[in-house]
Order: sequence, then structure tokens, then C-alpha cells
Amino acid sequence: MSLRFKIVISIAALILLLGLCGTLHARLTLSGISEDEMDKRAYAIARDLSGDAGESLLTNDLFGLHGYIHDLMANNEDIRYVVVFDSDGNIRASTFSDGLPAGLRDANPVPAGEPYSMVSFETSEGDMLDAAYPIREGKSGVIRVGLSKERLAGQVDDLTFRLLTLTGGVLVAGLVAGYLLVTFLTRPL
Repeated sequence: MSLRFKIVISIAALILLLGLCGTLHARLTLSGISEDEMDKRAYAIARDLSGDAGESLLTNDLFGLHGYIHDLMANNEDIRYVVVFDSDGNIRASTFSDGLPAGLRDANPVPAGEPYSMVSFETSEGDMLDAAYPIREGKSGVIRVGLSKERLAGQVDDLTFRLLTLTGGVLVAGLVAGYLLVTFLTRPL
């Protein structure tokens, strides 16, 4: 191998290594941040909804409760379902028109003494985050909110693709610049 070729390959390897490591680090960091933010968002939605649901259950305003949860879903594209259980485990309001999917009722119980519960699981729609929050400390029931992780995963994938594209562009530019520089420097040798 000529000295020129060795130098150009070294430059390319360095650019590729730095680009791939940077992309991997950015992907892992952004994934962690987006998961934390989704957990906080699911908790906040379930907590806020439990206050309204508690009042509606006490006054037996199921029509208002249905309207509220459907408005909530219409204004939040990540929310896939909302279910309100009373203290006996009966469904008082739900965004499912055909009943609960199999296994959803038991997928995320709130452990005794815990303020809430969060569980991630795989569904036919992809990864889902389920937040369970007791209504009036569990005396009036439980709110269950399901958020899809697909939009955030798509954003992380999009950023990863952009960073890989940028790495490819820098690699090509680095190869051209490296070849020209090496040619200029090794000509006298």
C-alpha cells in the first residue's frame, strides 16, 4: 500500500469512527430523555384526569366523564386509550368501543401503598406505556391511560438517520480533502 492510500484510509476511519460514536451517543441520550419525558407526561395526564374523574364518579356524571376523556384523546395524539375503573373494578368510562382488549385489565395494577404504577408493554400498535393512577387514593377507583411510544421512537429514528447522513457527507468531503492534501504533501516524496 502506498503512503497516500494509508493516510486517506486513516482519515476515513477516524471520521467514520467519530461519526458513528457520536450518532450512537446521541441516539441513546435522546431515547433516555424521551422515555423520561413520556413517563412524566403519562403521570401528569393520569393524575390530572383522576381529579376530574373522582368528581364525576361522586356525582355520577358519566356523560361528562365520557366527554372529558374523549376530548383528552382528541387533543393528545399519543394517547391510545383511557379507562376509568370504579372501586369495585367495574368500567365506568372507556375509550374502547368494543370492550377492553384481553389482558389489559390485569396488565398494570397499582401495588398497595404505591401512589401510581407505570408499565411498558407491546401491543398490536407497537410499544405502549400504561399509567395507572388511583382516584382519591384508590377509594373511588383507578384511571388507566395508555400512550403510544411510536411517535417518539420515530423522532429518534429520524434524528439517527440525519446524523448518519451527515456522517456520510463528512466522510465523502473528508476523503476528497484528504486525498487532495495527501497528494499535495506526498508529491515531493
